[in-house]
Amino acid sequence: MLKVGVIGLGEMGKNHVRVYSELPDVELAGIADLDYGLAEGLAQKYNTKCFDNYKELFKQGLDAVSIAVPTSLHKEVAIESARVGINMLVEKPIADTTEAAKEIIKAAQQNNVKLMVGHIERFNPVVPIIKKEIENVSKNLSDFEKIKKFTLLKREFDIKSEELTPTLKIKRNVIEKKYAEIINKMYI
Repeated sequence: MLKVGVIGLGEMGKNHVRVYSELPDVELAGIADLDYGLAEGLAQKYNTKCFDNYKELFKQGLDAVSIAVPTSLHKEVAIESARVGINMLVEKPIADTTEAAKEIIKAAQQNNVKLMVGHIERFNPVVPIIKKEIENVSKNLSDFEKIKKFTLLKREFDIKSEELTPTLKIKRNVIEKKYAEIINKMYI
């Protein structure tokens, strides 16, 4: 059983708490936030301990901790986590300065603890689907440009359907259908 904790209970911290509570073979050993009332409410909801001082959380025998405090505090909390030998997932960005990031990395290396930066959206199963749709739409941009030109011409000359030749009617219908497909992919 992996014992984990979460420090910082803003939106991302709350997500970490929820996910850890749902994982098999993971014990959410505790959570910490300066807002003790917030921590207490979440602790009751997820049946865990709460603290208003993250150093007290570190005394719970943690294997790992998620650090989801404001970025300006990442360095302080992460270096302390490394110092006491707790592996950590630090929400992105790793730090507010390059120098602070280097200090966090150095502390993790010196104390032989694992450090991961939480690029959580990379693991979101929806992201590859959206990426593929964007690629598909971008392949059809030339079609989109044709449609845009057609629409502008149609407005400029106010072409009525009955004035179009049969060939132009077919082309207009094909372009309008393609336009609808692209819009549907983008917005549905």
